[in-house]
Amino acid sequence: MTIIRKLKRKNAENLFREARKISTSKKLKFSYTNVISKKCLIDPVCKHCEWISDNYFNENSSEITPLEKFLDFSDKAERIGVDRIVVPSGWQGYNIPDYFYDYLQELLDVTEIDVWGAFGAVGEKVLEKLSDIGLSGYSCGLETTNEEVFSEVRPGDDMKARIETLRYAKEIDLKTSSSLVLGMGEKVEDRADTIRLMRDLRIDSAGVWPFCPSPYTEMEKWEHPNSYVFAKTLATLVTELEDTDIVGDTRPKNLKWSIRAGSNVFSIRDRDSIERIEQMRKNLIEKDSSRAN
Repeated sequence: MTIIRKLKRKNAENLFREARKISTSKKLKFSYTNVISKKCLIDPVCKHCEWISDNYFNENSSEITPLEKFLDFSDKAERIGVDRIVVPSGWQGYNIPDYFYDYLQELLDVTEIDVWGAFGAVGEKVLEKLSDIGLSGYSCGLETTNEEVFSEVRPGDDMKARIETLRYAKEIDLKTSSSLVLGMGEKVEDRADTIRLMRDLRIDSAGVWPFCPSPYTEMEKWEHPNSYVFAKTLATLVTELEDTDIVGDTRPKNLKWSIRAGSNVFSIRDRDSIERIEQMRKNLIEKDSSRAN
């Protein structure tokens, strides 16, 4: 069945079951996000930026996480028992600041957990240095292959630079992660194209993020995408990228849909979340088995 047909199915239960069957052959993994800096040089700013929204609600709007706090968060991740620490930042240009390497080296010296960077589109020398100091992977979202939509939502960004970042990271044996954002004005055909591109780039970890309007952003009046459409898109990703880890959305509105659609990687903040997701997934797998019998 073609990607388009999967995405357009009105009843996707068989697709969900196929995706969950694929998912059960993969290890269930958990990641922890540890932001290094919220400073961002993209200009004009992205019209859906959650960090811009956060500045209106957070008492401490410091752009750079102090090193001690950064390492404390990573120590917490180790104690929780995650498989991966993802270190994102706002875009700092194609060359990242020197202190990024210092922070990452300090972290790598005290943890055995895989550490991934996520700093947007960067140059080849940056990726080489990140690999040299011991990073396991690099994450850079594609969001959509529709250039018109991408330019409208991210007028200061460069889609081709993001693609080349992922391509070169893979070339030097860094693991790669990327994602599709659902509901920014793209068409079904665009979603299919983005899935194909992630497959062609041999992405190691892929996700689908339903667009979530944030207050005080230019896109705050947009609607949330339909949850069933989100789940169909995610399940299609699972079935088209069978050997790829698929990241689920752990926001309350989307967690059950993500499990139903076959995700096997989840970003969490505490041990209770790991146990809850493990049990939810186990319960659904058992119900699948009982229905099959």
